[in-house]
Amino acid sequence: MLRPVRDQAGQSLVEFSLMFVTFMFVMAGIFDFSRAIYYYNSLSEAARAGARYAIVHGENATSAAGPCTSGASCDCSDSAAPNATAIRTAVLTRTQGMDPGTIITTCSWPDQNTAGTYRNARNRRVKVTVAYTYQPILTAFIPDATITLQGEATSFIQF
Repeated sequence: MLRPVRDQAGQSLVEFSLMFVTFMFVMAGIFDFSRAIYYYNSLSEAARAGARYAIVHGENATSAAGPCTSGASCDCSDSAAPNATAIRTAVLTRTQGMDPGTIITTCSWPDQNTAGTYRNARNRRVKVTVAYTYQPILTAFIPDATITLQGEATSFIQF
């Protein structure tokens, strides 16, 4: 007995559509992950550049950077430390592709002297932390999917 032959002309189109959408999501995920790694590496390099600026602009330099006027740590984007905006400028030169308004730069001079004040003297530490809130491309499908990326560098003041 012969069975009737079904029309299978649309099956390939449906299979292609499902696989294409899946493939595009995987490619977008790979692209997002690659961008996140690039931004993380940029933040680490930016923190290193900020720390480098701070270690060569210690208290003996003509344009000394730091320490913070209130405590060991402060935001580098305001006047909480002398020439802190110069450290932030050094950081921002290394953060291509990121919105400068959303980059948070924190400077810290954690070593105290005998009087209990924080100093930016030679052989004292300076720490620069740079943070950025990364928003993947796929946030249309994954609401509130933000990742805080952070780079940090600690160095000893040389001058």
